[in-house]
Amino acid sequence: MPVANKECVRGDGGVSCGPCPQFRHVVVVGNGPSAITLSFMLSGHWPQYNGNPVADPCLQLRLDDTKDFSLMELNLEELSEGLSGRSRNPVSVLYDALTHPDADLGMTNPSRHLTREALLSRQSVHHEPFPFGPPRTAMDGSILTLSFGTWMELPDSDFMTFCDGAKRPTVSTVARILLEASGMTSSRRRSLSARREVASVAASPLCMAQQAPGVINSCRRRRSVSVSASTLDNDSPYVWEVRGYRELDVEDDGDGDDGARVPFTFVTPNVVLATGTTDSKNRLNVPGEDLDFVMHSLARVEDWLANKRTWDDLPLVVIGAGLTAADAIVAAMSAGVDVYHVFRRDPLDPRVIFNNLPASLYPEYHRVHALMTKRLVEPGYRGFSKCKVIGIRPSGHVLVECENGCGKIKAGAVAALIGSKPNLEFMGRLKNNLGVVPGLALDSKVNVFDGDPFSHESNSFPGLYALGPLVGDNFVRFLQGGALAVAAAVHRKKQHQQLQQRPSSSSSSGGTTY
Repeated sequence: MPVANKECVRGDGGVSCGPCPQFRHVVVVGNGPSAITLSFMLSGHWPQYNGNPVADPCLQLRLDDTKDFSLMELNLEELSEGLSGRSRNPVSVLYDALTHPDADLGMTNPSRHLTREALLSRQSVHHEPFPFGPPRTAMDGSILTLSFGTWMELPDSDFMTFCDGAKRPTVSTVARILLEASGMTSSRRRSLSARREVASVAASPLCMAQQAPGVINSCRRRRSVSVSASTLDNDSPYVWEVRGYRELDVEDDGDGDDGARVPFTFVTPNVVLATGTTDSKNRLNVPGEDLDFVMHSLARVEDWLANKRTWDDLPLVVIGAGLTAADAIVAAMSAGVDVYHVFRRDPLDPRVIFNNLPASLYPEYHRVHALMTKRLVEPGYRGFSKCKVIGIRPSGHVLVECENGCGKIKAGAVAALIGSKPNLEFMGRLKNNLGVVPGLALDSKVNVFDGDPFSHESNSFPGLYALGPLVGDNFVRFLQGGALAVAAAVHRKKQHQQLQQRPSSSSSSGGTTY
């Protein structure tokens, strides 16, 4: 793919090769529900308590004197004290208590405690959202969210009117509805869906922060792009440089060179990782895993079921004990295909997710769990608990090792649905030093992002934040609380910076600063 010519610009700190850097106060890497909600709040849409009583008496006492303030302006640590819920992040639990009261009891009533305070001109933060991976509105439409539709609506928006009454919408529907309900400008929506690719996110020491304004100012005459030293966060030892490419259409460049990539560079004191964890599928790492009848996604399983020959009665072997594996089992059995289910854990192990889901809310998953525990017996299902796959042969035989010995299963196809992990290659050497266990890659279950629980800012790299599954919020309903934590932290930084600049601005202008 052709790459547009680079420019070399000489600034105060030396020579910078590439496009002229642009400044943003925040750069968000991601285009899913987490990124959309964060952009919504950074654009000046602040959630505010509306005075309606809440169920928790301690939380009610803390909220009584806050009705004139947005949650963005309050002490989130004090507000969330003593609250408990399904998220490990206290601000997510707080926001969930205000927006989804009694959700764990099966209630799906819309929020009655928050309203949208629009302060678009006064409090918006200049930010840039970057798509990451496939557009979320074009994701596999068959993947349902675990959360109900009303659990994901923004303040003052009725989610169910957008999704035609669907109780559990698809992931792509969630992204589309959040965009429609967010009131984003058309340019912001284009940013989230544009064909852009983040190639690298690098932390440079403070000396780079001092040089960056000179490099950018050297472009002013030609590009009208400028940033002053006061724009950067003086309390942070880092400035972040985000590099990537924008793919051109024919109409963009006018020369017929479709597919050319133009590099871009952004300089920012704050980077937010909102990539999710579905980019890289986990692998079995056994011989034969790359055979053409071995599948690693629900979309491929559904394609296989749709095109399966009616005379072929060989079973589908499903590997894994998570939600995607359960979705594949339900789809196969609904299509009349026998399922052989192989999973490593005891089905009653508390780490198996079905043991943590209310049966009344998720009957389809508890049907699968009942089959796994043998409380329910159906002719099209056979389970192999506490077993693992050790190889797959071209003949279609799946080699299985269990506690009581080894065996093989003749399969028509194999679905290895054992989870996924984030793709953070663009973080370079930092990618394995972001979790609570240094040296290991981030994992939404066992090695989450190591950050402050009330701001989601990295404990090791100031100015770096994370949202959603990267911080352990695997339920979509908790994403908005994480967005509130990050947006409030960025706002506090910006407010502190403005207070520091105010005296110098007054003296230099000779007038009064309002």
